[in-house]
Amino acid sequence: MEKKLNKLQIFCCKLIGWNPEMLANCGEASFRTMKKFVGSIVILSIIWGTIGYCFADRYVGIESIAGRGIVAAVFITIILCIERFIILNDGGKMVFVFRVLVALLMSTLGSTIFDQLIFKRDVEAIMKEVRTEQINEEVPKRMNIVNAEIERTSSELDSLGLLVERLNEKIGRTSAQISSSDVTKQLQKDSLGKNVEVGRSISTKKIINPRFVQLNEERKLLGEESNRLREKQKELFEKKMNIEENVRTEYENMENGFLEELRALFRLLQREPIALIFYICLFTFLTSLELLVLFSKGEKCDYELLVMNQRDIREEKMKRR
Repeated sequence: MEKKLNKLQIFCCKLIGWNPEMLANCGEASFRTMKKFVGSIVILSIIWGTIGYCFADRYVGIESIAGRGIVAAVFITIILCIERFIILNDGGKMVFVFRVLVALLMSTLGSTIFDQLIFKRDVEAIMKEVRTEQINEEVPKRMNIVNAEIERTSSELDSLGLLVERLNEKIGRTSAQISSSDVTKQLQKDSLGKNVEVGRSISTKKIINPRFVQLNEERKLLGEESNRLREKQKELFEKKMNIEENVRTEYENMENGFLEELRALFRLLQREPIALIFYICLFTFLTSLELLVLFSKGEKCDYELLVMNQRDIREEKMKRR
């Protein structure tokens, strides 16, 4: 006698990819198998939904609850698709190996994210050590860069000083004024009415030496360049004095990245045996949950036998055509 499924049972069938009409013709063993599959999927969905929500909050930087919920829904959808693939697959050695591999990878990711959340304060303490190490490495690097700029500026100032001294020597040898002579011809008409030069008058006056002006302009430009370099040198010395404080502020205000916290977590596991034991236990627990659906299949129930029977019948019909 065909059973009538309620709405919850129909929803469970849709969840794991089973046909409700076919399940209605099956016995209690198939219903028990369905419940085991649904229970496994619900457990994994809760776990990976939580992982997705926390991951979006801590590492993706999504502030809205709706956005975190969307990320959690994506994680749940991926898990659901994987588990339905396992449930609807007829089996085989390669599928088993693939599922075990996927389970190990998912357990590693899940336990790592969970541990980073569980050991949050311990990871933050190690991150402070990491930041201190980074600061101690970064300060000498920036100090060397600033020292190189200071040396280059000092060298340029020395070169400009030599140029100014040479210009001063040239200016000292150059007169500020030079004499300029103007010659005026004295003309007188002869008997034929033509102008004839009868004499010349020479007038002398002092004018500014163009070379002197040019040298002073060059000295002025060199002085302005020297003042600019001195200001730059002053700024570099101030920058050098504040390097450590600026680097410390920069690194202390820097947000922790996922990979940075992951390295800090591994450092914690290497230092603390208790943390390592907890990680192994969590990893084993998640791996067992990931393999739960695979090992729940066990012997085929009458629903799966009915599906395989229908498949064989259709194959036989197609061969007879």
